[in-house]
Amino acid sequence: MRIVVLAIVALLTAPQVSEACKKRHQTPFELFDEADTVAFVTVRKTPSNSADRIEAGDVELVASRVVKGTKVTAITAKESETDCRARYVPGKDLVVFLQPNGLTAGAHDGVLRDVAAWKPIIEQWAVATDTTKKAAVLLDAIASGNEGVAAEAIEFLVDDPVLLDTVSPEQTAKIAKAAKALPKGPDIVMLLVRLRDASAPTRANVALWARAARGVLRAKTLETDTEKLAKIVAQSKRDDDPRRIAAMERCERLQGKHLAPFFRYFSGAGSPAMWKDLAEACRTGNPI
Repeated sequence: MRIVVLAIVALLTAPQVSEACKKRHQTPFELFDEADTVAFVTVRKTPSNSADRIEAGDVELVASRVVKGTKVTAITAKESETDCRARYVPGKDLVVFLQPNGLTAGAHDGVLRDVAAWKPIIEQWAVATDTTKKAAVLLDAIASGNEGVAAEAIEFLVDDPVLLDTVSPEQTAKIAKAAKALPKGPDIVMLLVRLRDASAPTRANVALWARAARGVLRAKTLETDTEKLAKIVAQSKRDDDPRRIAAMERCERLQGKHLAPFFRYFSGAGSPAMWKDLAEACRTGNPI
C-alpha cells in the first residue's frame, strides 16, 4: 500500500541524478513473478568500486544460488542513473530480482539486503506451486519474527483475494498470534479484518483503524450477487459506511481478483466518484 518517494541524498562525491524516483512499493513476492532472474549474490565489482560513490553502469555479481532463471555463477547487473538505483556496494551479499536488461525489477525494491532473513522465505516461495503452498509461505513470513519480512508478507497477502480464501481458520489464528509481537498499524488490521478475525481492532495504532475494523467485522454479508453488492457500494450516502466497505470486500472475493487496494476503501474511499468507480469494478470485475 505504500507509495515510496525516495529523496535524493546529496553527497559531495555523488553523481547528479537525472530523474527522480517516484513509485509504489512492490513486495518481494510480487517482484519474484515480475523478475527474469532471482538470485542470492555477492557484489564483486561496481563502476566506482566504492561504497561512497555510486555510478551508473555494469555491476559484476557472483551468484551462490539462482532460484529463478538461468543457472549461472556470474551475473552482469546494471546500476541505473536515477535515485531508483539499486545502490550496489562491493563485497555485500544480496538477494536480487533482475530484469532481462540487468536492471532490478521494482527499481530499489528489487534488492534485499537482509539475506539471512529472506533466504528461507524466497527459497520456499520459489517452489510454492499453488495457492495453498503460497499462503503457507506467507504465514511463515508473518510468523518469522522479523518485522521487515512480516510487513512485506502482510502487505502482499492483504490484497490477494484468492490467497486469502485459502487461509484456514487455524492459519488465521496463527497470524493473529504472530500479530501480537508486531508493531500496530493499518496493514495488520486490514489483514485480520479480511480474515474475519475478531482481534483486528486491537492491532490498530489509531482510533480510525480500530473503528473501521469494528464496523466492517459487524457488517457481515453473505450476498453472492455482485450486482446487488455493487448497488450497496454505490448507493450508501456515508463515505465510511461499513456496509459498503464489507460489500466491496465481498465483491473482490466473489470476483476472485484484486479490484482495488483494500486501503483505498477500508475506512472510506474519500469521494462519491471513487465509490462509483469501486461499484463499477465490483459489477464488471475490471480492476481500477
